Amino acid sequence: MKNKKACLFIPFDNLGTKNYPFLAGAEGFGFKNMLYSFVHMKKIFAEYGIDLSTRDINSPEESKIVICFDNPHLLTAEKKQGQIWCLIINDPPIYYPESWDKKYHEKFDYVFTFDETLVDNKKYRYYP
Repeated sequence: MKNKKACLFIPFDNLGTKNYPFLAGAEGFGFKNMLYSFVHMKKIFAEYGIDLSTRDINSPEESKIVICFDNPHLLTAEKKQGQIWCLIINDPPIYYPESWDKKYHEKFDYVFTFDETLVDNKKYRYYP
């Protein structure tokens, strides 16, 4: 992989910039004790020589891999040839209905969801 950058796209400035998800500890504000998974993901990416950082450090436009955490409608960058885009649907439709709208899934190579009825083990993957 020539481009060694990956972007974690979280659209909110207080949660999705300055590498907050990787530095805030396991219980960072607004993540329901989930930040340990981001810290682990960054570590695994680093083992492969890939810098996973927030969108202000590695923009979607310049990254080989883009991981969007909910709110796919707010990811307005144009997908470039050769990029891998992933959507993680974490919250239920009552919080972010756009995350569940399949029209927003089209640009993603993979969609990770806890909704087992969507899982096809191709585009849609189970995310517990």
